[in-house]
Amino acid sequence: MRFKRKRALKRSPATRSAKRYFYLFSEGEKTEKSYFNTIGSTLDSRRTKIIYKGPLGAPKTVANAAVKFADQKGLSKTRRKKRLNSFEEKDEVWAVFDRDDFTCYGEAKQICDRAGISYAYSDPCFELWINLHFDDYDAPCSRHEAQAITKTLIGEYNPKAGKIADFSLFVDKISEAEKRAERQRANRKYEDNEDGNPSTSVYMLTRSLRKD
Repeated sequence: MRFKRKRALKRSPATRSAKRYFYLFSEGEKTEKSYFNTIGSTLDSRRTKIIYKGPLGAPKTVANAAVKFADQKGLSKTRRKKRLNSFEEKDEVWAVFDRDDFTCYGEAKQICDRAGISYAYSDPCFELWINLHFDDYDAPCSRHEAQAITKTLIGEYNPKAGKIADFSLFVDKISEAEKRAERQRANRKYEDNEDGNPSTSVYMLTRSLRKD
């Protein structure tokens, strides 16, 4: 009696799990990198991967680097030109930068807008976003004032010694931070000071990272 050999079923591209890649271009050397690496460790690595590129210096430099990469990879929202497969359509390029004392801050936003890539800004600095994990902070502040608040919230954080903290201790508060940041931006818009101090759009990036 002869038996027919079963043919292995091939999994079509549509049935494979598509991994999303997030390419984050940032001016931050330690704080931002450590924070997003912590978020990355909480995500399903089979579905989402964060690739951090930095430090890159001033906001304009960050924006130009992100735009150049997006154009090369066909990931600009306005130019999607080198698509290799349908999975890549889920990939995202983000420029992450702060206002600080940079005069090119506004220009960096314009560069990203023209290229159609996303950016996550913080005014005055990324520490504002960190602070929103703990409470609402809606009073205008300088970079040094925001960092001083971070120091009171996270004892190990030291802006003069690397700015590193164990973000895993409060990354579970991220949804609350997103809501506070969104309200904060709404307040600035109501004041006719859209995206002014204090405000941050980092919550848009974290929501995109976690949307699966």
